[in-house]
Amino acid sequence: VILAYTTIAQGLVHSQDDILYVPYDNKIAKNDNGSWSNVALTLPADLYITSICEKGRFIAIACAPKSGVGSSRMYLWDRSTTLATISDTVDWGVGVLSVLENIEGYLVGVSSSADATRTTYKVTFRYYAGDIGAVQFHELSSPTTATSPALLIDKQKINNRLYFAMRFYQNGSLYHGVWSISRGEGGGFVITHER
Repeated sequence: VILAYTTIAQGLVHSQDDILYVPYDNKIAKNDNGSWSNVALTLPADLYITSICEKGRFIAIACAPKSGVGSSRMYLWDRSTTLATISDTVDWGVGVLSVLENIEGYLVGVSSSADATRTTYKVTFRYYAGDIGAVQFHELSSPTTATSPALLIDKQKINNRLYFAMRFYQNGSLYHGVWSISRGEGGGFVITHER
C-alpha cells in the first residue's frame, strides 16, 4: 500500500483485535492481517493526528490544529470502520498536543505552545478526567532562544511509564533528552528528565 501524506505519527497494534492502525494527516489507515484499508477513519480537515494510544477497547487520538493556532483535540474512536463513529471528543486546550498515552487508566498528554510575542515557550501536561475534560497538572515555561525548545512526537511506554523526547531551557540550563511521566506514590503524576 502507498499512503500519500504530509504528516505521519507512530502506529499501534490494538491488543483487542491485533490490527495495525497508522495515523497520517487527519486519517487512520489499518492493516488487518495483510489487508490494508487506507482510510479507516477521517477526522476534520483542519486537524492533523500527532499521537494515538489504546484506551480499553477504544483508540485515543491526539489532534493538533494545522494552523498551529488554537486548541488541540482528543478523540475516542471505537475502531468501527463501518460507522466511522467517534465516541467522544475533548478540547485539550491551547497548544499542539504532541504526545498522548494511557498511564494506569489515565490519558496523559503533553502539549507545546508559544505566547503571542514568541518570547516564551510552554510545555503543558494534562490528563483526561472524564466529564471534567483535560485537566492541567504541570507546566514548564522557557524563554525562546536561538536553539528553540522542541517537543518530539516519538514516544514509548514501558511498565506504565511514558518516555518521550524533549529539548527545553529552564533557569539558563538546557535539558535535552528523554523525559518520562509516571504515577507517583501519592497518586499524582511525576515528570522526570531521565537522560
